[in-house]
Amino acid sequence: MSKLIRLRLDAMAYGSPLPVRQRFFCLLPAEIVIEDKDGWSLIPPDRQSYIAQFEHTIVITRGQPLILTA
Repeated sequence: MSKLIRLRLDAMAYGSPLPVRQRFFCLLPAEIVIEDKDGWSLIPPDRQSYIAQFEHTIVITRGQPLILTA
């Protein structure tokens, strides 16, 4: 079952609208990260790689999804 279909089924089960947030992390050149003590920050083991976070928030409704992140 695709994630989109599953999210639509969850929206019907929990009621509409259903907010969903996705977070993506881009790491260069590291391939793994370590979670910092604060429980939020990600640190590359070499402490020199770059990390960027992208976050998207959408709301699943019975009609069209609402994309809240521009």
